[in-house]
Amino acid sequence: MSNLQSKEPKKIQRQRQRLFFSDLKSLLYAFGDCSSPNVETIHFLEDILTSYLIDVTLEANKYRLASNRTKLKLEDFKFALRKDPTKLGRLVYLFHKTKSIAKAKKLLDDQYLKKPKRGGAGGAGGGSSNGNTTSSGNSTSNKKNSSNSSNKKKNQDIDDDEEEDEEDDDD
Repeated sequence: MSNLQSKEPKKIQRQRQRLFFSDLKSLLYAFGDCSSPNVETIHFLEDILTSYLIDVTLEANKYRLASNRTKLKLEDFKFALRKDPTKLGRLVYLFHKTKSIAKAKKLLDDQYLKKPKRGGAGGAGGGSSNGNTTSSGNSTSNKKNSSNSSNKKKNQDIDDDEEEDEEDDDD
């Protein structure tokens, strides 16, 4: 009997990685369940969610393979969800929001990094004795104002390009 057991490969019980446990727990609570729902319910919902995500990704991968590409693109997922307009619309909406949030963060970071520090312009001596600090200070502020106006124009051009891209995506 031990001979038979040694020839068969051992099946290793792997624990599934539970990526959505806390999110599903919060969703269940938001939809009216108790604050601590049954763990088996959460695991069951997570299995359903995981299998759905795998199915959509495999469908998108089929389209990628048919297109002879090496990487998945947004269009692949759009194609996979083409039969469900609600999910397709939500996918497009979320990607546009993600893109706009990333651009807004970049603009904030750029503005924050370019903003001069207050009170530290005089250096260790507290200023120069010949009075050139005011004229040089004015020239730098004029440069900053022209820089800000050029940045605003660039940002407007970027926003116009985004609107054109969104119109193209809708077609």
